Amino acid sequence: MSSTEHLVRVALPRSGDQLYTYRVPDELAPPEPGSRVLVPFGRNRRVGWVVEKGSHDDLRDVQVRDLTLVLDASSGLSGPLLELARFVSDYYLCPLGDVLKSMQPGGPRETVHVLLEDEGREVDPAGLPKGQAAVLEVLHAAPRQSLEGLRRRLGRRDLMSSLRALQVSGWLRLDESLQESTRAKTRLAFVATDGDAEPGGRSPLRASLLGLLREEPRRPWTVAELATHARKSEGSVRPAVQALEKLGLCERTEREERRRPGILAPGEDQAGPKLELSSEQADAVAQAEALIAADDFGVLLIEGVTGAGKTEVYLRAIETTLRAGRRALYLVPEIAITPLLLRRLRARFGERTAILHSGLSPGERRDERERLLQGEVDLVVGARSAVFAPVPELGLIVVDEEHESSYKQDSQPRYHGRDIAIMRGRFESAPVLLGSATPSLESYRHALEGRYGLARMTSRPAGSQTATVEIVDLRAELREDPLKGPISKRLREAMDETLAAGRQVMILLNRRGWADFCICRECGEVEQCEHCAVSLTVHLRSGMLRCHYCDAHRSIPEKCRSCAGEFIQHVGEGTEQLEAALKAQLPDVVIARLDRDVARRRGAAEKVLAEFEAGRSQVLLGTQMIAKGHDFAGVTLVGVLQADRSLWLPDFRAAERTFQLLTQVAGRAGRRQEPGRVVVQSLTPDHPALKLAAAQDYGPFYEAEALGRERLGYPPFAHLVALLVSSEIPEKASDHARELASRLRHRVLEHARVLGPAPAPLPKLRDRHRFQVLVKTSRRLALQAHLREVMGELRLPTGVQVDVDVDPQSLL
Repeated sequence: MSSTEHLVRVALPRSGDQLYTYRVPDELAPPEPGSRVLVPFGRNRRVGWVVEKGSHDDLRDVQVRDLTLVLDASSGLSGPLLELARFVSDYYLCPLGDVLKSMQPGGPRETVHVLLEDEGREVDPAGLPKGQAAVLEVLHAAPRQSLEGLRRRLGRRDLMSSLRALQVSGWLRLDESLQESTRAKTRLAFVATDGDAEPGGRSPLRASLLGLLREEPRRPWTVAELATHARKSEGSVRPAVQALEKLGLCERTEREERRRPGILAPGEDQAGPKLELSSEQADAVAQAEALIAADDFGVLLIEGVTGAGKTEVYLRAIETTLRAGRRALYLVPEIAITPLLLRRLRARFGERTAILHSGLSPGERRDERERLLQGEVDLVVGARSAVFAPVPELGLIVVDEEHESSYKQDSQPRYHGRDIAIMRGRFESAPVLLGSATPSLESYRHALEGRYGLARMTSRPAGSQTATVEIVDLRAELREDPLKGPISKRLREAMDETLAAGRQVMILLNRRGWADFCICRECGEVEQCEHCAVSLTVHLRSGMLRCHYCDAHRSIPEKCRSCAGEFIQHVGEGTEQLEAALKAQLPDVVIARLDRDVARRRGAAEKVLAEFEAGRSQVLLGTQMIAKGHDFAGVTLVGVLQADRSLWLPDFRAAERTFQLLTQVAGRAGRRQEPGRVVVQSLTPDHPALKLAAAQDYGPFYEAEALGRERLGYPPFAHLVALLVSSEIPEKASDHARELASRLRHRVLEHARVLGPAPAPLPKLRDRHRFQVLVKTSRRLALQAHLREVMGELRLPTGVQVDVDVDPQSLL
């Protein structure tokens, strides 16, 4: 091998921790680390990422293949982002190729077409294996098939061995090509040519259009733009342009147009007056600006009561960053439910604002990313995955509502967006602002111990007062009326008073659907999901029973499937049932609902919130989607139903999550001059989490919760790793969970506790039986090293899977 040859090491998704070495052919420019490349892998071609240059010393007895194609000279993943990818891979025990794929989704896609070589050649089924004969039978009916289409028609995924054999025998040819999963959007446009002919005729419109085209000869003009400038209709402009084209005075071309997410469409933005800062806001801004001025990494936790003006602190810090010539990244827990915030940001920072989240179409996501790579963006707003956005000259990261569990990815790589934002700030030498009215115990402990800065905002600015909270004991009302509906007498009175005063109401019920489950009153049979160990939720509007884990569904039964009994009862209340009850009780009031069932329709969440903001609906009810991030001037009453429901989940964060949810939703009331009220309904009104949430006092809650966590060895006083062993055969999952736990106990005995294995709280999910092993340790790095060794030693049979969750946010 010549010393002048270039070698690169490539990470491939779904290929474990190994890096693969490839030679760069002479005709290709050597790719930089972070670039995507197409490489041969086995009999196929795969898209991978170059992570480093190869070394000739590693190739003594290895046959090195040439990479096929360099897909992009720069993917935006070089430098700090590539370093961040390595950290995510190491920390969360996830292959580097999988991490890089999640950091840069989409991209090119390999397509294979199967073409029959000789359509007239007769097939002798007896002379061919059954699988090959079936392939040829399909191809004789349609001589060109996509590989995926052929797989669907034959009901087989393992076709390649049959296709390769038929290709060798001369029966068919495989046509492999690479296509981008999303392409640039283009529109027909016209540019002036060098022609000197006259426009012809007596048409002043042609002369006017030619003048426009020649005024900016390199600019491609669309018909719509020409019509706007000429103040004519497109119908009259189009034939005039076509006439100029025939005379050789202009020619057709294509112009790329950026797709922009609808939420950022111009014309809807209202910046509003820039309010004077309160003393607490000013102190928080000063601390943030000191970090920015230092031009180095640091973390500031902003603990501020709901409505204290944390968003304005973020915006002032972003302005300071942009004035310094750097860019900012703003993370929010759920982008789809914060249209008001997005419009406020765009109004403040203009067209150079981009948005990234999973709700965008592939084309929108591609174009927003292109704007980033081309330097057309100063501020990126996004949900969890936006932490990997290729933002050049990053100077500030904001993580709003940093306590939210939705920052945790529930599939590989199982990273936490807040924690990765902090690590990215370290790699980019950029400060990080964390904000919340109810900080996570982990972040608050870091601040108390001095690892983070701390800015407290204890009151709302401009004279607005924190809402008063009343806890209603439902036990007394249920003793009087066991069949009472979901709304208590006290909450109904408060709603009547609020609506009569022309104000708005928000009601939280953190359960979607019509009812929790349906049960036969004759034999007691509950309708269960066939694939998961859970009951099916009743969705009356669609007439379906639905599993909220695997989305399996079937029609609501008229008779019991077990005993044929006709008395089927729906038990529990969800947002569908609450909406129907309120509409029956308040026929003259416009009531809107927002939950996952509504929000899954594109643009539906934004529409519901915009209608409520404009006052066209008076009551907004929903799940936790309505509890955070919203600022509605007209809301003076918030009702909370089944407030204690989440307290009894088998999870060590249950009390913390309940406290956070109630405190956050209480903060939606009375955010202007009028006082706000919150009515919380509960069957356990004396629980400390409810009482402290009612007082909206985070300090005492932290002290009480931290005391119990430290005694039991839970975060933030220990580190957890949850390992989930699953299989469609319960005995296999159980046996390998025991083997895994035994190996871990033997390896980490001195510095960690291994609990289990035990059936997971959800013992069956999507037809897989699940057993959980939990490891607690105070020495995280040592544990992770041992975990890598143990996972490398395990020999799992087909169908057995081990999922590793470092720093789990839930043990369900």
